[in-house]
Amino acid sequence: MNNFLIRNTVIVTVFLSFAFESLAQTCYEQLTDTIRATITSVQAHDTILQNQDNPHFVILDVRTPSEYNPSHIEKAINYDYYSSSFTATINSLDKNKIYLLYCGSGTRSTLAFNIMTANHFRNVYNMSGGLSSWNANLFPVVTYTEPQFTYFGDSIRTFNNTPAGTTDSTCFTLTNSANSQLSITEITGLDGTVFDVEFDTQLLLDGSFNYTFYFYYSPDDNLSDSAIATITTNGGSHLVYLYGYPELSSSFTAENTSGDIHFLSINQGIYVKTKDNTESFIELYKINGSVVLSKQCSFISTEELASGMYILRATSGSQTGVMKFVR
Repeated sequence: MNNFLIRNTVIVTVFLSFAFESLAQTCYEQLTDTIRATITSVQAHDTILQNQDNPHFVILDVRTPSEYNPSHIEKAINYDYYSSSFTATINSLDKNKIYLLYCGSGTRSTLAFNIMTANHFRNVYNMSGGLSSWNANLFPVVTYTEPQFTYFGDSIRTFNNTPAGTTDSTCFTLTNSANSQLSITEITGLDGTVFDVEFDTQLLLDGSFNYTFYFYYSPDDNLSDSAIATITTNGGSHLVYLYGYPELSSSFTAENTSGDIHFLSINQGIYVKTKDNTESFIELYKINGSVVLSKQCSFISTEELASGMYILRATSGSQTGVMKFVR
């Protein structure tokens, strides 16, 4: 994410003050704050930068297609205010997302803002001055449209205490964070495993809409299992790491596909145990992908790590293992 100067500390802080609650029926965390405001184009620019990877964040351009097509803010989704179906379309959107509205000068976006407020959308922001103000500040615009695949929640999914001969499931919700229609090309990596997936091969997902599908785990013995599913769409791809434990161990927090490498967590750190008791090449990453350490060893101390979520990968010859932990 690009670094930028926060020009208005108060308004940006408000945008960052998201409270979450877990709603099982939606398969992902939802925002609970209610914030509705009119902001300047400068504040809107900062807000877009701050929310580049936020699947809850949506930019709506309510101009006509003839105005939108030649020039619009990147990832902005076009819903024409003058369309007879505008109100119905708006009301079909997720009312718990964060919406930034704009038009040409601010008039239509204000009317759209009023409609969304009256219909109980929780987080709506109206950019005053519209694209005219945006252009006056020389902020970037684009001419192209393309979908963007983003997702809610964790890319590591764990099935615990699933007895052999039964099936457990976990839901995965993706969203189209930009314009044009998103489709799932394929989901690969599960053939020959005890994991499966069910999704709509005919899916055409419009901008700002969500789609939920399920991964399944059906163990046939009492050994742990894992697989890496690759979700490929016309708006990008993503890896989902699946781990299954028919019998949850109280000592080992994660195992690899072959079971040759185990991780033993204690208060001071993590022991890495291979089948032949040799040292492993250890790579420790933050959840954002940045490398914390990489070295040959059989134990890493976690006492000096900053708070956060980490992924630990161990390799010893043909043996590999991956675990996730929170400090």
